[in-house]
Amino acid sequence: MTRDKLRTVTRIVAKTMLWGGVLLVTSLGIAHLAWKYSGSGEWRLVRESNGVKVYAMKSPGGTIEKFRAVGPIRTNIKRIELALRDTSTDACADFSPGCRSGEIFEPWTPQSQYYVQYYRLKFPRPFAPRDLVLKTAFRWENDGKTLVMQCTAQPDRRSEDAGYVRVRHYNNTWRFTPIENGEIEVEFEGDFDMKLPYFLFNHEIPAALCGLLPHLQDVMNKPRYQRADMLPDNSVAGNFQ
Repeated sequence: MTRDKLRTVTRIVAKTMLWGGVLLVTSLGIAHLAWKYSGSGEWRLVRESNGVKVYAMKSPGGTIEKFRAVGPIRTNIKRIELALRDTSTDACADFSPGCRSGEIFEPWTPQSQYYVQYYRLKFPRPFAPRDLVLKTAFRWENDGKTLVMQCTAQPDRRSEDAGYVRVRHYNNTWRFTPIENGEIEVEFEGDFDMKLPYFLFNHEIPAALCGLLPHLQDVMNKPRYQRADMLPDNSVAGNFQ
């Protein structure tokens, strides 16, 4: 091949790659806009496994979906209440491996029915670890039958640390309602952003939620929470550590 022909072929290849790149970027941009402004704002069933039903909601103008999961576990309200009010790192790691609990800005009291605490979460590479400050509040609904836990981010309660990505949007609700056969119906509704690419987040969360309730069952079976069975009714709040 002569030098002139080589130059011609090189220009053609370079031009083809350039236009291919432009076409790819344009296609991705169109796909992003189409996704962002799509959605019905209604819950739809996206996955069902392990006795857990997972729903997703996509609203126009956003890229992150909201999620809802519903399923039963075999335990009782006293164990759940004891576990959810445990602010130790061991308890944090029970629910989310690699979690470390930190400074408590406001401790739980019978009057306030909430606590505010700092947490650090490990993430798989190549993602940096996350940290967040959560207000965890409790209330009772359904004539005192349903225990509700509301977790909301308070990102400005603590200065940000180098090497950690601060989670700023986190508004998740858990409901625990006794049903038949000694089971508790668990309902999770999540509106949160862990600062991951939205296509990855939206794809992975349904599978994670299907595994969450079986994991919660394992946590409730641990001796540290089984001791709640020996406490009198309505006394858990004053006996957790």
